[in-house]
Parts: sequence; C-alpha cells; structure tokens
Amino acid sequence: MKQSADDPQRPVEPPGLERAIWRKLPHAAIASTLIPLLFYLYVLYFPPVSDGGSVEKTVMSAGIAAIAIAVTLWTAIFTVAIGCWIVMVMKGPAKYADSYELSDAEQPREEMHEDTRPTSESGKKYQLEA
Repeated sequence: MKQSADDPQRPVEPPGLERAIWRKLPHAAIASTLIPLLFYLYVLYFPPVSDGGSVEKTVMSAGIAAIAIAVTLWTAIFTVAIGCWIVMVMKGPAKYADSYELSDAEQPREEMHEDTRPTSESGKKYQLEA
C-alpha cells in the first residue's frame, strides 16, 4: 500500500472492481453499437449471393438482427451500470477515523481491573421514575 501525500497515516487503496467496470462502460457501449452497425453495413454493401431468395429480405433481416443485438447489449450495459452505481453509492466516500496510537497490551491496566459497574443500589438512581 502506498501512502498518500496529504496524510501519511492514511493508506491509498486501489479503486474497487465497480470503479474499473464503470470506467469501461463507455467503451462497451460504443463497441456494442458499432459492431452490429458494421455487420449491417457489410450485409448492405456486400449482399450475399441469393439462392432463389430476395436480397432485400436478407438485408432487412440483417438490419432487424443488428437492432436487436444492439438493444440487447445496451440493456446489459445499462444493467451493469446500475449495479456499479449502487455499489459506489453504498460504499460512499472514503472515511477514515482519527488516527491515534493504540496500546498493544494483553491485559487491561491495573486500575481497570476493579469492578466499576453500578450495583443495584447505585443503579436505581439512573432509572426514570414513573
């Protein structure tokens, strides 16, 4: 772990998986649009040799398939984006407690050994009277 420049006690952690996925989503959205579009343009400008079928029907079917694939991929990307957003909101911004030295002792100090809990007699004064 690297230490940040503003606080030497605070470690700098790498971003979570949700941040890495979140940054890749625009590229995935562009790719999920361009790949079906390129498929459709290829079929449009280089139609397959028809064996008794019409070329127009093949081009129309390719267009419908390209739209269906693009919409399906957009839906998947949108779903992943919602998941990433939820995780980022639930994690919230990084918060660190005030750093202070902890005593590393196996047992409490001697003055802490005494039973300082209130007894039933002294505990009554803390109860609310009805």
